[in-house]
Amino acid sequence: MKNNMLNMDKHKLSDTLTIYKTKLNLKKFKNDFLNDCYKEIDRQQDIKTDAYAYKHYMKNRLNKNNKYEISNSIEIRLINKLDVIVKNGIDFSEYICKSEGNDWNIINSTCWINRTRSIKPAQETFHFKNRDDRFHTHTNISEKLGEFYPNYTWVYYIEMPNIIRKNTDDAVLYFKSKDGSEYSILPEEDDLIIIPGDVPHLPMNAPLATNDRIVLAGNVGFEYIKNKETLL
Repeated sequence: MKNNMLNMDKHKLSDTLTIYKTKLNLKKFKNDFLNDCYKEIDRQQDIKTDAYAYKHYMKNRLNKNNKYEISNSIEIRLINKLDVIVKNGIDFSEYICKSEGNDWNIINSTCWINRTRSIKPAQETFHFKNRDDRFHTHTNISEKLGEFYPNYTWVYYIEMPNIIRKNTDDAVLYFKSKDGSEYSILPEEDDLIIIPGDVPHLPMNAPLATNDRIVLAGNVGFEYIKNKETLL
């Protein structure tokens, strides 16, 4: 895994915006990933937003003296192929957090499958008339849901649209820096992209495609809780 970490590209788009990108070299498992995704989608037929919950992990390690210990990673059971992606998303997020000089003793992570339909996307943000309103951050979403603060959001691209028009914003992923400047990339299959959780971003659909964009994404939150000495 360490060598994979070294191959991660750090893109400093502005003084206030840095994103990370790498290949996981898992494209040979694409059909397995899609099968697992559609099993989850079929299981959650009441979902109308095209974001389907997958798993939640929490690492809150206490030693025998009831003190927190710094944890190196979340222990993930590799039940199916999607769990391999989740492990990579969390491991890479930990690597970034550690490289920035941070320590933690609690890790929270939640992940989901996102399906962006080529025609009539179901996500609410696609229907906002004002383009600026279509940008969202995962810190704001987590706050509204009463969930943990996500330091990082990762996205793995399992399947991209099969028809992407040149010189358009089909399937493009937009970002905003703190000064409101916009930047964009066109993801590819097998890309793992990691951004700070408070970065506004906007994924676009590809209306001429005959397939959907399928990604597995997750939030990772790191927390350091100081041990409190008591008189007991």
